[in-house]
Amino acid sequence: LVLEKMETKEESAEKAAETWGKAAAGKAGTGVEFRGRPLTFYEEKLKDGKEWERVQAARALGSFGREGAGATAELAKAATENDEELREAAVWSIGQMGVATGRAGVEVLTTALGDGSGKVRCMAAIGLEGMGAKAVSAIPQLIHALDDPENYVRTRAASALGSMGPSAEPAVGALAAKLMAKGEDGFVLLNVAYALGNIGPGAKQAIPALEHALATRRAEAAARAAILKIEGKSFARYHD
Repeated sequence: LVLEKMETKEESAEKAAETWGKAAAGKAGTGVEFRGRPLTFYEEKLKDGKEWERVQAARALGSFGREGAGATAELAKAATENDEELREAAVWSIGQMGVATGRAGVEVLTTALGDGSGKVRCMAAIGLEGMGAKAVSAIPQLIHALDDPENYVRTRAASALGSMGPSAEPAVGALAAKLMAKGEDGFVLLNVAYALGNIGPGAKQAIPALEHALATRRAEAAARAAILKIEGKSFARYHD
């Protein structure tokens, strides 16, 4: 009786990596590459690779930045699959590609704000933050995300709204209400105050809520700066 040695997980991964390298060598082109491999290589792995290969490929596509926007459609499909790790990777990559993904990218990230995974929802909010005013269509969902059960998602939702500047004026009421919420996380309040300040004069109705936030240690400085920005007055800048 001959017993064959079973490969360990590490040995299997090592062989797979070697195979990826050989495949990449045959596909190398003159375009932008990541780790010596062209965009098309990762797109194919995302479509037809093994489970772990698809996750790695989804992440790798984000490393192409704007140059990887051609993979938006495949990433959009991956963002709806059952594998949480794959969804998170796909949403992250679309966020890395940013506005280059166009309306399709905004729609994927907006939909992902309702994902069952807090990590995916957070990645979606981060991606929308990077798109700024180009993602105004996501404002209703971002307002809803201000009440997300995870504080890190609420924080990022506020930041995403703030990144839109005056275009986020429809969210002023919800942001002001968040400042008045009892027991809210300090980092959430901080980013809400920043968001209102970035919206500017259009957030005038939130001044009473910002004055209320002055009593909050974490948000005090941001609330004070926001009031001055809304009133069109100069203020000390602690960061750019």
